[in-house]
Amino acid sequence: MALGSRSKRRRIGPIGTATPPPPAAPGEFDEFDDAPRPTRRRRTGYDERPSTVEFSARLDVTELDERKRPGPVWPARAVEIGRSRVVIRSRRMCYRGRQLVMALHMIDDKPTSLYGIVHECVYDCDGQHRIDIDLQRIPGDIPAIRAWIDEL
Repeated sequence: MALGSRSKRRRIGPIGTATPPPPAAPGEFDEFDDAPRPTRRRRTGYDERPSTVEFSARLDVTELDERKRPGPVWPARAVEIGRSRVVIRSRRMCYRGRQLVMALHMIDDKPTSLYGIVHECVYDCDGQHRIDIDLQRIPGDIPAIRAWIDEL
């Protein structure tokens, strides 16, 4: 822009004043309105997860390798549970689609065994990962899984 030429911007008013925004149309929210804004969340089948309840229990978890053999065992803590899923918190990260076998330690003398596939794993906090697992029926045709469960 050359010196002395006028700006092409529209002047609103004197310096230090501003014109008020136009009134909101019916059904719209003003940016300073205290009413909660409606959330627009895209609904897909992937986003909809079965409901869970808070739950706290200690778990021993192992990941199955490509030959369906249990690997090293690490501790974790269950934080949510539902009919078809469990959410655990662990120091170890698991990739999506991996198969996990878990031993759920409750007050009973024998731990309950669970089997599932990792749906999602995200970093939570303090070096912990939040792992969302879809529970499935324990495959009975794999002897390594049966042996791992029986030795608990």
